[in-house]
Amino acid sequence: DPTNAYFYARLGRIWIERRYWKEAAAAIEQAIQLDPENGSCHSEQAYLFYHQDRFQDAIFAAERALALDPEDTQ
Repeated sequence: DPTNAYFYARLGRIWIERRYWKEAAAAIEQAIQLDPENGSCHSEQAYLFYHQDRFQDAIFAAERALALDPEDTQ
């Protein structure tokens, strides 16, 4: 479903695990555009940034994820 943010966030995670950074970033960005208030999407972005050694960006994305969904502990 091209309007499902969860799908794009999970796709991004798959790309991260395979170290396809560009594809991961595109999928996660699509997830965030579809549902900018979804903390899980921002959590995936933090995970991507962490794996790219972009630690300040990872912290910012993780803080955004927690602000949107304080119960999400991933």
